[in-house]
Amino acid sequence: FENRAKEKTVIELGPDKLEIMPPVLEQVIDPNEYIVGPGDIFAVNIDAMENMYFNVTVGPTGDLLIPGVGSEKISGLILITAIDILTHRISETFQNARIDISLINIRTFKVQITGAVNNPGFAKISALTRLDEAIEVIGGLHRYANEKEILIKRKSENSIIISLVNYINTGSLNDNPILKEGDLVSVPYIDENKEQIYDTFKKIPVIVT
Repeated sequence: FENRAKEKTVIELGPDKLEIMPPVLEQVIDPNEYIVGPGDIFAVNIDAMENMYFNVTVGPTGDLLIPGVGSEKISGLILITAIDILTHRISETFQNARIDISLINIRTFKVQITGAVNNPGFAKISALTRLDEAIEVIGGLHRYANEKEILIKRKSENSIIISLVNYINTGSLNDNPILKEGDLVSVPYIDENKEQIYDTFKKIPVIVT
């Protein structure tokens, strides 16, 4: 009996019962920078007397419910800190167990984009989506969009002015930032009157003689 193979218990919770599509990333996520939030999915493996593996999703209130352990609030923490806290919490219940925790899928949310875009409204994006990608989701920039002075208003942070022109010319990611939950993006027109002039011009009758 001492040599009996350990049984493995697999627990599936919430939306992770569905197929989990791997995110398309421009680079590996830095655990010292990525901020955890509601909708992020973690894989937890506990190798104790009985091997347990399960996928759990951070809930709307920012808590992660760990079966047999309890809930822990991790929303707003950087990834490496969240994993350390979860590991410590689990080790209090499963002492001397080997614990592995990984982020296996990133959350999605909506940001509002207004102004000189083809379809103003809400864009559904991931936690790693950059400004230009979000604008493409709603049909791209308007022909008269001022790409040099795009305003991003952020919760509890100062607003920032972004130049996509500078990003295109130099590749500076500071001018194509990753959007955050709660961001409000406003794209100005090159000339607020230009659209009105264009519409007026279309209405002028042309007389052919």
